[in-house]
Amino acid sequence: MRHFIIFFLFFPTYFKAFSQITISAFISGNDTVCENSKSNAEVNFSFNGVAPFTFTYSINGDIQPSITTMNLFYFISTKTEGVYDLVSYFDANEQGNVSGQAIVTIKPAPSASFIVSPDTITNLNLTTQLYDQSSGYITSRIWNFGDNSPNQYDLNPTHTYSDSNSVYQISLIVEDENGCRDTSSKYLWYQEESWIYTPNAFTPDLDGINDRFCISYGG
Repeated sequence: MRHFIIFFLFFPTYFKAFSQITISAFISGNDTVCENSKSNAEVNFSFNGVAPFTFTYSINGDIQPSITTMNLFYFISTKTEGVYDLVSYFDANEQGNVSGQAIVTIKPAPSASFIVSPDTITNLNLTTQLYDQSSGYITSRIWNFGDNSPNQYDLNPTHTYSDSNSVYQISLIVEDENGCRDTSSKYLWYQEESWIYTPNAFTPDLDGINDRFCISYGG
């Protein structure tokens, strides 16, 4: 009977202590971004309890500085690859449980580069050759010649311009096996060249062919 009374007296205290941890924090996210992307990966946190909420998290086991927020939901924007875990969580009154995990993957990006040869066209030669010098596992490319002509998708295309702007901007967009992209642009210049043609013979026989000695010029 004595043992029963002791159990009866201490059981409510034990039950109260066990049931005190009613707040929790949860971490989630599984984001993949390219290393040169303008957008970052997101890691999400959610809480219950009484604000403010203070928590710490780790990246690959490396504990980060604690963060305090008044919001039930919180996120961080990151370009750091790794496994994210919650380490500790407190609300205004007590310590809570932590659970969940987030994974951030950063994909290497290709590097777009090309050569324009020649880099100056003239009224005598409106054609240029482009050489793709990009690095990475390139799976596709898009060439834009800056003259409203259709894009091309070849490795090393040639292009002939039909008008005479002072400068054209040529762009190359490359994409790799991960779907990551990079863009490179270069200028192609145009200049007028003077020319003169002097025939070395003429046949004034009135047959309509080379009857007159004419000097032609341009530029």
